Amino acid sequence: MKQGNSNLLDDIAKFNKGSANKFSLYRTSCRLYLKCVDLSDAGNYTCVAETEDFRKERKITLTVDNLVKIYMKTLSVVEAPGNDVRLFCRAIGSPDPGIQWCSSNTNATIENNDKYK
Repeated sequence: MKQGNSNLLDDIAKFNKGSANKFSLYRTSCRLYLKCVDLSDAGNYTCVAETEDFRKERKITLTVDNLVKIYMKTLSVVEAPGNDVRLFCRAIGSPDPGIQWCSSNTNATIENNDKYK
């Protein structure tokens, strides 16, 4: 299966040897598996099918998002009326996410005031 100076079977062999086995190419099932993707794997990929007389390509774009993760110290707090309470929330992601608090009683965003600091 030649196309110019390229040989698809040679290209597959070279591909499978590279990238520390991060990629697995399965010629018969037309699938490319990428193990444990990270932001550097994002980009354009091209599937090429060819015979001696014909070559067809399809491109696909892989987007890798750093989804926001929220870490809560506790999910439930019980406190007596009149006491102060601290609720902790930490979020990570790329870009850095902002954090807002909302009350289920009012369905509104809680703004800084004397009650909420």
